[in-house]
Amino acid sequence: MMGSSGRVAYDESSRSHSPTQRQSTHAKKSKKTRVFVLGGGPAALSAVFGLTSSPGWRDRFEITLLQMGWRLGGKCASSRDPNHGYRNYEHGFHILGGFYHNSLRLLRDCYAEWKSPPNGKPFPDCALTPHNLVHLMQRRGGRWEHVCVPFPDRNGQFGEGEIALTPYEMTRAVWDWIKRAVSDSSNDTQALHPELHTHVAALDEIFPQQDPLHLKHIDVGALDRHVKAVHHHIRSAGQLLARPGSISAEFDYPMMLRIALIFMRGIIADGIWMRGFDCINDKEFSDWLREHGAGDDVIQSPYIQGGYDYAFAYHGGDSKNRRFAAGSGLRGTLRLILTYHRSVFAHMNGGMGEVVVTPLYDVLKERGVKFRFFNRVDHLELDDKGKTISRIRVTRQAKPLDGEDNYDPLMSYDVAGETRRFWPPHPKYEGLSDTLKEETEHAEDVYESPWWPGGEQIDLEFKNDFDVVVLGISAGALPYICKDLAERRPRWKQMLENLETVQTIAAQLWLSEETEALGWSGGPTALTAFAQPYATWADMSFLLQYEKNEAAPCAQLSYFCGTMPRLKVDQDTHYPPLERQRVQKAADEWIADNLRQLWPNIAQGPDGSFKPITAKYVRANSLPAGAYVLTPPGTVETRLKPHQSGITNLFLAGDWTRNGADTGSFENAVMSGLQCSRAICGYPRRIFGESDFA
Repeated sequence: MMGSSGRVAYDESSRSHSPTQRQSTHAKKSKKTRVFVLGGGPAALSAVFGLTSSPGWRDRFEITLLQMGWRLGGKCASSRDPNHGYRNYEHGFHILGGFYHNSLRLLRDCYAEWKSPPNGKPFPDCALTPHNLVHLMQRRGGRWEHVCVPFPDRNGQFGEGEIALTPYEMTRAVWDWIKRAVSDSSNDTQALHPELHTHVAALDEIFPQQDPLHLKHIDVGALDRHVKAVHHHIRSAGQLLARPGSISAEFDYPMMLRIALIFMRGIIADGIWMRGFDCINDKEFSDWLREHGAGDDVIQSPYIQGGYDYAFAYHGGDSKNRRFAAGSGLRGTLRLILTYHRSVFAHMNGGMGEVVVTPLYDVLKERGVKFRFFNRVDHLELDDKGKTISRIRVTRQAKPLDGEDNYDPLMSYDVAGETRRFWPPHPKYEGLSDTLKEETEHAEDVYESPWWPGGEQIDLEFKNDFDVVVLGISAGALPYICKDLAERRPRWKQMLENLETVQTIAAQLWLSEETEALGWSGGPTALTAFAQPYATWADMSFLLQYEKNEAAPCAQLSYFCGTMPRLKVDQDTHYPPLERQRVQKAADEWIADNLRQLWPNIAQGPDGSFKPITAKYVRANSLPAGAYVLTPPGTVETRLKPHQSGITNLFLAGDWTRNGADTGSFENAVMSGLQCSRAICGYPRRIFGESDFA
């Protein structure tokens, strides 16, 4: 049936019926609410997991998820290449934080229900490897040196329980660490800097042990004066302060104490312990640090630089232009350090697509969720009154021969004594009709691009096809999809104008020599604050066991990622290949200029190339849906919450929503997805971390 727009209606089986007949037919079959979920990233999948975990959901909802292209995961998607030793290709370097309590609990619940975990081990051992060895890089004497930042093993298991700390409790935890460092210091500090101990004692006397219900009786002015004095004397005492035996000589222990004191002073002076972290989100994080005593040595230290690299927090991808809202940055930093279980980070035992996305897909499909791949959402339209999503305009990129609901996107292989299922680097073309059957080396240019021409244009109509819409598409694509909302709804216009994203880049290297032989002495690491644009490196050699590189055996695997200034986006098919060429050139130049700083023993050939490098994968995340969400100052309050779309049948899921943490991360996407689920069905009632005072 052709609509007035010239686009075809969605339901193939209903083409002989009028819209009224179709609606009536559906009403006879079911009174369930038809939920259409747009996008298949972690926020959308978490929203669906929440909905389908609610009691009695099968009697209430029919859920269909639309995904462009052939794979789920969004920026967390990964693929294995059967033609090149089953190498895993990521969008970038992914690692889970030990403080990702919502994400880890969701994965634990998912794995408990999953029928085909890869090696039969219980969660998390089958999926995650704890990681506490972190390095930062700093320049000294014209050379790069690595600094080990120690994180202790902690009690607790990933996904079990949580560590909830209010801003005051966080401040108290920071103070207890500083106090121990000073009280355990050598006699020299007491002799040479008696004022330091005097101010520490005075500060401890007026600093309540417990989070007080009312803070008016605390002398905030005296607290601030003593904190300022302790900071001054720690700066003077320097290396005389005691250094725990686990901390390497390269670690600037006094600098970390000074940063902790600056955090304390700012939290006290700005009343964050009473008002919450959002009260300083109008300020840039580095500017806020300066307000409370940080000099250039602190601002440019690897301990601060590493935070910006970790969050890709650079306007336009320019590492000289930091953009991180102070409250969100401070909250995230303290949660990372103070609220993790077991280890500060967790590596995935495989590609993120197969360790995280595949189990979610399998469990949700088993629960009865319909997944329709090759459905690219182009536009959301409001009704005449601007209150309801009346139409979803979609391009059907390809038709699975066995039907839309029956396409199997996964492949499998045997490795390391187990059978693994994975997402291939392109669709299974043999199972598709010729709708848009573009067989290409870079399938993402076709199937994950909003601009690739062709395909069948279809309309989804309110009441005929759907009742409720979950918008779970990445922020970078929203300006294209939500033009009608931005033109007719001021809150949407304000949010979209303030949502800022950045282009990330990634590189993976396979080498014939082990890391230690190349000259790295820091052990298996995740490292950041290195040379731009590939500021972050992780030794991922433990993943080689899941590859089959018999023809060219590898001994080392490294992932690199960072940000890069984005060129003006050209909305055509030539843009992705040109961006790939640009990033490839940047990667080659970076490798030539910086790789020896990491691996001084790596051998070079006569042409300057590094002999041990046997393979390379470079990725430019230049398409809109691949852009990373930033949290610039002054923008958090313009974000909409998952239940605040202002549209009666539209709910939101994404790390671009206002969810209580408000930074670009897997955890915040999961939080938003669960909040979206709760807005629709009331489940789950509690979501960790959505309030500073919960």
